[in-house]
Amino acid sequence: MSRLPGLDFPHPREDASGLLRVGTSGFSYREWRGEFYPDRLPARSWFAYYSSRFSSVEINSTFYRPPSAAILARWREQAPPAFRFALKASRAITHERKLRDCRDEVARMSSEYAPLGESLSCILFQLPPSLKRDMDLMRRFLRDAGQGLRGAGISPGLAIEFRHTSWNQPEVLSLLAEHGTAFVFHDMEDSDGWTWRDGRLASSEMVLEPAQIVELSSTLMYVRFHGTAGKYAGSYGRERLTPWATLARACLDRGRAVEAYFNNTMDAAAPDDARLFAELVSGREDESRGRPQ
Repeated sequence: MSRLPGLDFPHPREDASGLLRVGTSGFSYREWRGEFYPDRLPARSWFAYYSSRFSSVEINSTFYRPPSAAILARWREQAPPAFRFALKASRAITHERKLRDCRDEVARMSSEYAPLGESLSCILFQLPPSLKRDMDLMRRFLRDAGQGLRGAGISPGLAIEFRHTSWNQPEVLSLLAEHGTAFVFHDMEDSDGWTWRDGRLASSEMVLEPAQIVELSSTLMYVRFHGTAGKYAGSYGRERLTPWATLARACLDRGRAVEAYFNNTMDAAAPDDARLFAELVSGREDESRGRPQ
């Protein structure tokens, strides 16, 4: 495992495995048949197969429509007890109301997600590129979100993915950390996503030391990998994932949870990269990642 400036990297503590949640963004992709899913496995069995191989999944369809209680209950029943779900927040909150006066919407959404119970590890709020930095707006939203969750009787983590670079400021990370909310680091080719430069994480004009990231990760570090060849395409491989895995191990060693999801779903690159990332973080660098028969 490589080193990054300013941090020492022992192996994660023995109890850190429960804090690491790695998976893909979604699981129902027909093009994964024969690549990730066995050829003859029926689609109705895909989730059970997926959840036996990964510790978590990020569900993005909830951005467009609320999930039915029956579907959530079925997923929870099929998955192992330790399996976790990260659900994307409704676009009514992020793209229509743009975080303004949305306490009721958060409460309604939280009630819709509540059937997952403790299996719901995180709610992801992906903001539109048009939404520029507004610290007062963010303070009000974090307050409203907390009240909405408490009203629904659930307590998942919150993570916010910013798509306008004006949010890439230490004061934003600090504000989110004060509220126990994760700043999402996203790796996306041909965008203002986060990349590694000389052992430091950079986006646009902002450069973060690894020690800063660990300190400001609150209780959760959340990373999304959108592809190396444009949206949803391109594999990462060992070289590009190693610094991310090193940072994740440092967070785990300090008791922070880590959630990492691969959205490079074209050509079944996501499950391969997710397995490799989990191996790198855990220290199991097994080169043999065979395809299902």
